[in-house]
Amino acid sequence: MRAAAIEADVIACSDIERAGLVAVLRQQRVAVRPGAPLVVAGGICCLEQRDGRPVVVLSVGDERQDLLAVRKGACAVAGPQMLREALAAAAWGMAVLPSGLVRRLVQRDAARQREVRRRQLAELLVAGCSNREIARELGISLSLVKREIARLREQRGARRRHDLAVMLAADGPWPRRGVA
Repeated sequence: MRAAAIEADVIACSDIERAGLVAVLRQQRVAVRPGAPLVVAGGICCLEQRDGRPVVVLSVGDERQDLLAVRKGACAVAGPQMLREALAAAAWGMAVLPSGLVRRLVQRDAARQREVRRRQLAELLVAGCSNREIARELGISLSLVKREIARLREQRGARRRHDLAVMLAADGPWPRRGVA
């Protein structure tokens, strides 16, 4: 069975980099054509040249660079062996990311969600809600509420729940920079 034809334009920061990308794409039976609807970029420095077309960025194995490429608009980041598959997915409007980058993004999102939940917990604590009321309002277990309040008390050096509520009311859930 013959693989479907895939065409891509190539943008690169240098002629040498462009020649290398073209060679990799030809090895994977990807036709290189200027103005093609898909673009393969040699790095993030080239993303401004995409003209609104989906861009697949060649990964160099650096997660920070891969993440920056996604932030700058790349729909896929792939190593040389996966460029054809990434282009095919991009043609269908799908995103393709290395598993390490996906893991990092999921962890970052989970950390943000935890921070939002902790802020909500702190607001309810300041409002005078009981542990049960906080658990019910946030949809979490009573033991998690107790654990988070204990963690906040330890962080703030509060001996009692009331002291913690006063501190949180004065400063918010997290101390301001330069304040212990």
